[in-house]
Amino acid sequence: MKRKILAIVTVTVVSLLLAGLFVYGQISDLQNQIIELQAQNNELQDQTSELQDEIGKLQNQNSVFQDKLDEKYGVSPVQITATERIGWTPIGGLTIMSSAKVTVQNNGSTDLSGLTLTVRLLSGNTEIGDGFVTQINGLRAGESREFSGAILYGIDSVFMIESTVTLGDIFLDEYISPNR
Repeated sequence: MKRKILAIVTVTVVSLLLAGLFVYGQISDLQNQIIELQAQNNELQDQTSELQDEIGKLQNQNSVFQDKLDEKYGVSPVQITATERIGWTPIGGLTIMSSAKVTVQNNGSTDLSGLTLTVRLLSGNTEIGDGFVTQINGLRAGESREFSGAILYGIDSVFMIESTVTLGDIFLDEYISPNR
């Protein structure tokens, strides 16, 4: 009987030792994973800090560029000279599609690229319908070009067409057509 009890106690002790070793191994693995994750987190924080520094530099460059534009021209060299709605086509239900044609002119002495033309439909200060966005990848000095895109609106809508030209975050010009 003593041998059985001793055997049971021995098996129990050995089982507990093995379980303890297993748990210790798992804890050790988890600690290693935590260390690796902390290292990755530190690396990501460093990258975030570098990106924030880059954003700050780009914002400063934008500010300097805007100051140079203001100093050189007093106003933006880019001007929207006209915006008009052309034609209409019913596309289903009470929705109408028209073309909007926008004329953009570079009055400056240097070629520009990376401009964004945004066309929105406004009723008061509220955007209605669907306008469009066009990238202008090159506008030579003195050049005037027309850009067009589709606009969608309800048949009973009263709206103005707002066209804006930007260079990154720098606002260059705006044109608002009369109510249609």
